[in-house]
Amino acid sequence: MPPDRTAPRVPPVVSTRWQLARDAAVRYQDVIVPWILGPFAEALVEVVEPRLGESVLDVGCGTGAASRAAARAVGRTGRVVGFDLNVGMLEVARGIDPMDGAGDGDIEPAAIEWLEATATAMPIADASFDAVVSSQVLQFVPETDTVAREIPRVLWPGGRVAVSVWRGLATNPYFAAQVETVTERLGEDAAEGLVAGFRFTDPGPLAMAMTAVGLQDVQVDTIDLLLNLPPLADWAPRHLAATPVASALAAAPGIARELGADMAHALADYVTPDGVRVPFSSWVIQGRAPRG
Repeated sequence: MPPDRTAPRVPPVVSTRWQLARDAAVRYQDVIVPWILGPFAEALVEVVEPRLGESVLDVGCGTGAASRAAARAVGRTGRVVGFDLNVGMLEVARGIDPMDGAGDGDIEPAAIEWLEATATAMPIADASFDAVVSSQVLQFVPETDTVAREIPRVLWPGGRVAVSVWRGLATNPYFAAQVETVTERLGEDAAEGLVAGFRFTDPGPLAMAMTAVGLQDVQVDTIDLLLNLPPLADWAPRHLAATPVASALAAAPGIARELGADMAHALADYVTPDGVRVPFSSWVIQGRAPRG
């Protein structure tokens, strides 16, 4: 029997931008990660192909979906470090079993080290990781060039890096409907935190920044997944309650039901006999540190 990935309904909480309070971080893990962010984090980790015994750094780890995928790939002889600026996210990450999401027969995962840190000044020694991943983070970091400079510093010669950022709203119908619905019901200010996640409609500047700091074989590709979502009338408001929209929801009692109905209507074309199946698309930019 497949795992039950639904979560109980919970009231919205106040949060600002994507620096979520701990209770919103719990909701983020329970509602968003299993259905959307987890599958994308696992796909990103596969890009760098971690091997047994290797070391992987997860930049902006959130609640640790990519870190756990990496830990299962490198096994107990490997090393995985996940860091994030958000203390609430890290508290949630520490409480999750690294085997969550594992299949039968998976090897014993590496222990994961969790650090509170910023991507612009990584508290990581030079040349200490075989691979670096960053899943859906850099769109929220204005100092992209600074982060790009840190990546080759922490990689072993020849080490691999892969970062993912959402493609534009035109290629992500669920998020496009989310932004449109929130804007209509709650206003542009309420939708601002959602829109911020889609500033890399063109991956060129990010790829150029990675090339400029000396990374080699930089290439741009996409991760395209067709994901099954729960019934949207109920699930979409719970998703929004785990985003920066939570504060606006809290200030407008009763609006959640209207938002859910709007989302279900906007995405009616994606309802199939097997559930709601929606395409999602992300850029992935990968490269390699010089071999010296």
